[in-house]
Amino acid sequence: MPAVARIDRTARPPMTVDAFEIYVEQQAEPRSFELIDGVVVMMANPTETHNQIASNIQAPLKLAMDKRRCRTFQSDMRVQRTGDPTDVDQPRPDIVVRCGAHTGRTFITDPTIVVEVLSPST
Repeated sequence: MPAVARIDRTARPPMTVDAFEIYVEQQAEPRSFELIDGVVVMMANPTETHNQIASNIQAPLKLAMDKRRCRTFQSDMRVQRTGDPTDVDQPRPDIVVRCGAHTGRTFITDPTIVVEVLSPST
């Protein structure tokens, strides 16, 4: 098993969600990023198996949640604890369900359901 690289927090302060949003917008190539504990993490491309598992969960979940007037998002919606722009976490789960009024934001602070498909390597 490869060694896990540790990040020296003294060298650079954690990135905030506000700075992260600017960083993502400035990227030349479309890639998926998450902000975890103030560190930008580029997400790996999912495998067929990963996508199939997420789709198998998302399809019936969406049908059930639509009946409750909830929105179901697959892979594209980030989640934050609060709307605070100084927060240092903005993960991007595989599936997120949100019930409530449409906010028009690029992230959710009040998910009803969060699903993350894990692999043996994670």
